[in-house]
Amino acid sequence: MAEKKGKGQAAVESVLVLPALAMLFLCILQTGLFFLTYYVVNYASYCGARAAIVHCRLPDNPSISARSAVFMVLSGLGKDLSPAAAAAFTRCRILGGEYEVTVTYPCRSVVPIFGRLLNYLPVTASTRLPVAL
Repeated sequence: MAEKKGKGQAAVESVLVLPALAMLFLCILQTGLFFLTYYVVNYASYCGARAAIVHCRLPDNPSISARSAVFMVLSGLGKDLSPAAAAAFTRCRILGGEYEVTVTYPCRSVVPIFGRLLNYLPVTASTRLPVAL
């Protein structure tokens, strides 16, 4: 008789533990996606700054080259990213003898509870490279 009393206990414990484990897994997944997005945004800012100083001279408009390079890198993150949206994420400016490109990209949340609290987290990266005269 004692064996029959404990048979439902494992099912009840599983029902209590599985949602917590699933939430923990989704939080780990969201953290990984956040760091992947940060890495790609950081690389996009570097590519934009490099394209600006390599392909254009200062009398021209180097921000066109920077924004197109940022668009090419960020298009790997978002399938529906348009060049106008990538340009809105990018800020280019000349600081003395350096060219700075700052990229801000919204990292979407895949965890249902976090998605209701925070729809996206802005990921920002900036790169400064010296301008060759």
